[in-house]
Amino acid sequence: MKLIETLNSLVGDEKYSEIVKIIKKKYPKFYNEEFLEDVFDWIEKSGVKSIKFENLTDAMGIAHYNRLILDEKTSTMGSLCFFLYVLLHETSHYYQFKKHGEDIEYDIFNNDDTQEIVKNLLNVEIAADRLALMKLRQLKTKYNLNCNIPFSVYKNIKDSGGSSLISYIETVRKEIKNGNIKNNIELVDFVYNLVS
Repeated sequence: MKLIETLNSLVGDEKYSEIVKIIKKKYPKFYNEEFLEDVFDWIEKSGVKSIKFENLTDAMGIAHYNRLILDEKTSTMGSLCFFLYVLLHETSHYYQFKKHGEDIEYDIFNNDDTQEIVKNLLNVEIAADRLALMKLRQLKTKYNLNCNIPFSVYKNIKDSGGSSLISYIETVRKEIKNGNIKNNIELVDFVYNLVS
């Protein structure tokens, strides 16, 4: 009875309701109290306020200052491991916000050296990857997830010198120089508008 009550309360919890529905429908083997509590406890400790699914372009997710946004397609594009990877990667940014402050990205972009911005931005993303992949490996072992752990997209970008980020960085830098972005909230809103 406790399991049914817990799962019903999670479905009723707006923050997690879509994730619970996705896992129940697409990955029913993992629709259980222990697995969901393990994932949600990690998310709660990060400080995520809400989780929304939206149609995004050129992004699988965004750690917005007041909500974590996942692309609607993340739940249909592959395995449970891929879905969890995207969720955990974006959640990892909230752990970074707790450790380094919410202005971490704005501070990175508020620099005239494009290569320094590329390096620092990739370091933030690679750190989020590491944390997400560490949690994902722990979940895979503990719950016997039968799927491949995704590779670090940002590690490959770093190995290529980050050239694919330069256009994006220049667009953001232009907005900062023009005074249209003055803080991290405006930066995150600008990035959100680019991909939504």
